Amino acid sequence: MPDKIQTMLNFAIRASKTVFGVDNIPSCKNKHVIVACSTLSENSLKQLLRENKNTPVIMSKRPLETVIHRGGKAVAVKDRNMAQEILKNINDDYELISEG
Repeated sequence: MPDKIQTMLNFAIRASKTVFGVDNIPSCKNKHVIVACSTLSENSLKQLLRENKNTPVIMSKRPLETVIHRGGKAVAVKDRNMAQEILKNINDDYELISEG
């Protein structure tokens, strides 16, 4: 059964309120939360945290591909309400790495 974060991420994807990829996320102006994959390399994670200091970053303990059913190591949510719901529903499958 999908958890609330998985449901909100898939809603955001269907509503075109997401940006995929470690390289694309820094250029997005209105991102409210970033969900990263546990298989993201250490250097990519450092880059993601360095370039997005004002945005909360959540690490998924499951591979992100199984959560969003798409490829990619990181996804940013551009909708404020969806991002707030994601942040409120962090469970054992996710870890808040940076509060932004």
